[in-house]
Amino acid sequence: MENNAERAPVIPSCGVSQQGERLETGSRGTGTGTGETVEEMIAREQRALNDDQAASLRASIGFFASQEEDVIERLRACPQYDSRQLDLDPELVGKLRELALRPSLLGSFMGDPRVMQAVVSLQGMAMDITSQDMDLAEQEGHARSAPAVTVEERQLAQAACSNAAEAKEAGNSLFKAGELRRALACYLLAVEMAPSELELPASFVPVVYGNIAQVYIKLKKYNKAEEACTEAIRTAPQEMNMTKIYFRRSLAREGQRRLEAALEDIRAAGVAAAQAVDDEVMRIKTTGGMLAKRQPFAQASVKFLQTEVTRLDAELQRLDALLDKARQAEISKKTERDQERPIEALRASGQLLSDVKLKNNQCKSSEGPTLPYSPGVIEEKDWSFWMGQRLASVLEGSSHWIADGGSIKILRLEKDASDIHASVKTKGGRRALYYDLDLHLTWEGVTKPTNSSITSSTEWNRTMGVLRLYNIGQDTQYYPGGDPGSSYMYSLGFDQRASGIWMEMIKDEAHELFHVASRHIADTIVELQRK
Repeated sequence: MENNAERAPVIPSCGVSQQGERLETGSRGTGTGTGETVEEMIAREQRALNDDQAASLRASIGFFASQEEDVIERLRACPQYDSRQLDLDPELVGKLRELALRPSLLGSFMGDPRVMQAVVSLQGMAMDITSQDMDLAEQEGHARSAPAVTVEERQLAQAACSNAAEAKEAGNSLFKAGELRRALACYLLAVEMAPSELELPASFVPVVYGNIAQVYIKLKKYNKAEEACTEAIRTAPQEMNMTKIYFRRSLAREGQRRLEAALEDIRAAGVAAAQAVDDEVMRIKTTGGMLAKRQPFAQASVKFLQTEVTRLDAELQRLDALLDKARQAEISKKTERDQERPIEALRASGQLLSDVKLKNNQCKSSEGPTLPYSPGVIEEKDWSFWMGQRLASVLEGSSHWIADGGSIKILRLEKDASDIHASVKTKGGRRALYYDLDLHLTWEGVTKPTNSSITSSTEWNRTMGVLRLYNIGQDTQYYPGGDPGSSYMYSLGFDQRASGIWMEMIKDEAHELFHVASRHIADTIVELQRK
């Protein structure tokens, strides 16, 4: 049914004009009235449409067709925007400049709260973002290098600390109080201030980097923690004890699941701790006479370092075991994948049987007349009915005997409840067997009563139950305790009204029916393979 609502004009997408006349593409001025070919006219209209959309999008986000060089300046001029974060965040500056040139990227940048705050500010409004907003954006990959501290946290650090040493001590206090981000702001400020303060010891900067790494580990920003540790190693003087730095980098690498690299660092931490013990012992020996009063403290220091060596050795063993477990898991996955390939092949191609003997394009069937057969054409013969009949004949009456003279016997195959499919497909002179069985069986359990005076079998204890065998196909096997995806499965049902010692005996023995039935099923499959 035609819609009578007013429609916007449609640009023709093929060589037919809106009036219905045929247009010759490639010849100028034919049918278009513009002196252009149809392709050129469509391209021009599309460019104009794209330009309009771009201009509209620029306006909607507050850029108003601004150029790359003045986007940042416009943002700095916004009274509701704290432009100091532009100096701290080069990634944000890069995104904003790219967005000024290509406004269509706004959709892909909307997950970054920093970008949205800038866009809202350019529209004359204000928007607050929290550290939780940034954490979520970083986890989702929208802000991969977002600053770990906010402008406000940096301002607090600058107001409280006048030099690098004060910033470091303030960071230590805040870290102990659990104010991790404020502590991080102080540590970062200390690193920035340190180069201009020549009186600081050579180990000051690498120690602060170690503290920065510790904060990042607490915040679970393991890649940043690793970067801080690596910078500490790079700037550390030769005589500095690097035990903590290597240990923290091992934690950072473990957090990134880089276990082999973590293991290397924990070994390096152990070596550093052992060297620190030797150095401290040597220092005590060389200064023993002059520092007799400090001897107890020096010995305590050695004992502490020896404890660290022991702890790091235990950590090494833990990481080594974790790495070995990861390797074993990978081997198991590979083995499982290797085992699954032939199973998938069986699902797809069936169980190959002996080659069909072809004579004069005839396929000989043992259960019927000779059928015409053409190589390349798939012939499928359904054996489901035969399989059902044969399984009923071999399963019904099969028993498992109990030690007291009783038995558990399969009474019947419930064909209506069972699902039995079996077929043989022939193609290219090769035969493949496909089967899928889900069998429901009724069984009876009989045990001899404890009263020895009873001799008639009609007075014995009796109960009924059900047995279901499933997941039986050309891609599974009889393998008790095997993987559920590639092994026969079964379940048992009992009469809940029956109880007593005799019933517990039947419950224990009834599981043997699975093995009895599985053997008969295997024999039946072999019999079908020979047909």
